[in-house]
Amino acid sequence: PVELARTKNQMKGNMLLGLETSDSRMSRIAKNELYYGRDVPIEEVATNIDAVTNDDVVRVASRVFGNHLLGLTVLGDMKGEALGQEVLLQ
Repeated sequence: PVELARTKNQMKGNMLLGLETSDSRMSRIAKNELYYGRDVPIEEVATNIDAVTNDDVVRVASRVFGNHLLGLTVLGDMKGEALGQEVLLQ
């Protein structure tokens, strides 16, 4: 899971960079109050990011991108060809 570690580090870095402007800090405070009813320390967020496992990512991705939720858009001349279920099962 090198990619997972890289993504976690990127998320934490972006979070810290987002604290550089007063607008970003105020936005963070407002979101924390609206969503959680409290100030969520940066350390807590970083700890929660670090706690995410590869299995967590796969579980959420399976739920979000399950076959029952997929759509397909085809652009171009299909020349009268029909697309069947076999396309979605690949």
